[in-house]
Amino acid sequence: MQDSLNLNPDDEINLRELFITLWAYKLFVASTCALGIVFGGFYALNATKEFSSAAIFKLDQAKSGGISLGGQLGALANIAGFGGGSVATILATDMVKGRIFIEKLDTRLNFQTDPYFNTHNPNSVDPIWKSFIKSVIGWQKSSTDVQEAIWQGIAKTYSKNIALDEKKDGTVKVVVTHVNALRAAEIANAVMDEIIFITKNKKNREQDQQLSYLSNTLAKALSDLEVSQSHLKTFALENSALPLESFAAGSLQLDALREQLSRTSELHDAVAELSSMLQKKTTEQQNYLLLRQKFPIVDQVEFRRVLGQNEIISSWSWPDTNAVAAVFDTLSERKNRLQSQINASQIDAERSGRALATYAKLEREAKVAEATYTVLIEQVKAQSMIAGYRPDKTEVYEYASPS
Repeated sequence: MQDSLNLNPDDEINLRELFITLWAYKLFVASTCALGIVFGGFYALNATKEFSSAAIFKLDQAKSGGISLGGQLGALANIAGFGGGSVATILATDMVKGRIFIEKLDTRLNFQTDPYFNTHNPNSVDPIWKSFIKSVIGWQKSSTDVQEAIWQGIAKTYSKNIALDEKKDGTVKVVVTHVNALRAAEIANAVMDEIIFITKNKKNREQDQQLSYLSNTLAKALSDLEVSQSHLKTFALENSALPLESFAAGSLQLDALREQLSRTSELHDAVAELSSMLQKKTTEQQNYLLLRQKFPIVDQVEFRRVLGQNEIISSWSWPDTNAVAAVFDTLSERKNRLQSQINASQIDAERSGRALATYAKLEREAKVAEATYTVLIEQVKAQSMIAGYRPDKTEVYEYASPS
């Protein structure tokens, strides 16, 4: 076990033999090092030098959607979708590297005259080997739009040499690579200025569009309010300005008539039974008790007063048959008249009910239109104030300088 842990002497490095070996191949080692130094120096002197410049800035990240309203107006504004809010305004990276954005920059930077971006050579000739291969496979060169080819090359080079880094705090860093240090700084500053310009214009345009939309909606709300108020006025002229009171009075009158009809019907039925007893000549005391039991109204003063009887309950005498017949005819006529009055009153009450429902609908529409108009007028006032005062919170931290 102890022997297995001992190191093998053959595994040790012999420095003397190592130096002897290096000295034996000294010419090869020296030539290799010299060749590496020569090639490294040649590449360092002849390689294309590229410079990077960076511009750092911070955009106004949020756009106010309006001055917030308090109380019920604020609640109505939020429900209607007119409440204030924040909307991010940083441009997307794809937009900054898009063809439209590059063409806008070209008016200031003129990429077409920059050989680093515009690498298109209309007089370029393919190498002999490539021409031979094309002729063998029968490949024919298609006609191309020179201007489109130039722009495709510019867009490709631009995408490779423009980097946009956005931080969480809203800081944006534009890094541009170019063979000319001054040109790299110029492009970085131009990209930063264009982003700020587009963002600011987009924000102002959205604000103007929102103000225009609110103004148009306010005009429509005012028109709806005037129409609803006109409908209320027309209803009041054609019907009544107090439909609820009219409906309540009609209902009370209808209840009173129904009560009178119910009382008259009881008297009518009792007199009819009394007339039948007189015609059958069943006028014993027992029949009177049966009549009282069936029609308790017989013992009431009103019944006896109608028949001209003694109003004392303990005293009862059978009335004359002709008098009972006359009272029966009178009660029948009164019953029919009350029924007719009830029918007419019920029709009036139904008409008043429909008028009340129409009035309630018109009044509700008027209140909704008034509330909408009130909310919109406050929003338009707020947006008008914001449109007049547009603070620029964009901050430039560092302009690009030549590397």
